[in-house]
Amino acid sequence: MSIKRFTGAAFADVTVRKRWDGSGWVNLAFGRRWNGSAWADLWSDSDSGGGSGGSGGSGSASGTLVSRVSSTVARPTVNYAATYAASRSGTALTMNLTLAAWLNSSASSLGSGVKLTVYARVRGSAAWSTAVIKSASAVWRGVTRHSVSLNLSGTVSGTAATVEFYVTRSGSTYGGSAGTLGSASKPKSYTFNIN
Repeated sequence: MSIKRFTGAAFADVTVRKRWDGSGWVNLAFGRRWNGSAWADLWSDSDSGGGSGGSGGSGSASGTLVSRVSSTVARPTVNYAATYAASRSGTALTMNLTLAAWLNSSASSLGSGVKLTVYARVRGSAAWSTAVIKSASAVWRGVTRHSVSLNLSGTVSGTAATVEFYVTRSGSTYGGSAGTLGSASKPKSYTFNIN
């Protein structure tokens, strides 16, 4: 199976062992690279674009991943925002992810007994990091922001990294499942560049 890429004049086959470097197709040795702990594919049919440079060097970046995304279930609606500060050394990425949450209305509340837990990771990492953003004993009222930070690490190829996160709810069933965001199988995902 192969995919095609427009070269500027015609569509050309791109096999899983080639990438376009801007002037010609370059073979990728066996289509795999050593990432420090295992062999990883450099290219696959599920990739949406070409390779993005080498994996050497280092860099840092910070910014906003998303300024507002609303919980899966309304009443009360919980809004989330995510910011990050990351650094890269070769293919090793470390970062701090800060997630803020607030209710949609000054008249809204999310009472005691409800616990909201954030799960986050760098895409490609097997394990999720977790943090409680609302404890069962806390009461949220109005649009006051509440935040939690998580330290994440992972391996990246090139200069782009993708962060995935979701929020679960446990405890009181009052209000149904308000506050939840995405799921383990369908997390919210955001990509940023780190040169």
